[in-house]
Amino acid sequence: MGYPLGYLIACSGRWKNVLHFLVVLPFWTRFLIRTLAMIFLRRDTGLINNLLLMTGWITEPLTMVCTPFAVMIGNLIQNQFSAARNWPFGSAASFIVMALVLVAIIIYMRVRDRTPGGARDEHEAAALAHRLLCCLLSLSAHPDPGFGDLLVQRIKVFGG
Repeated sequence: MGYPLGYLIACSGRWKNVLHFLVVLPFWTRFLIRTLAMIFLRRDTGLINNLLLMTGWITEPLTMVCTPFAVMIGNLIQNQFSAARNWPFGSAASFIVMALVLVAIIIYMRVRDRTPGGARDEHEAAALAHRLLCCLLSLSAHPDPGFGDLLVQRIKVFGG
């Protein structure tokens, strides 16, 4: 199906751009819907904050969307691809952000699954997971230049 469609687009002349747009449109629409769904889930009045508030894990909503630090990093990466035209640095910055997210997920999974000498108490594991979740989510909301000091203080909470 791809070869005939590719041949049709290649031979279409002035309709080439319209046909390219029609091929790419379903992928773009799916991406847009997923992005809007994540914003709906993660906003201050979203589903995640409401569930955490109802269960009592938090007392006030967490800021997970449009934090100053996240916006700064997003603008840095976007500017590298658009205005600065420095694609290697933009790619490296994007890769570093993805690696940091992966490290945060691995730390969460290790804390959750850690079993010293047998099965861990469920309440202790839930409390540890809650503290790690709050630590990771609130780190990105801190625009202060003393960000590293804050990270060290939060790591000490976990006995590191």
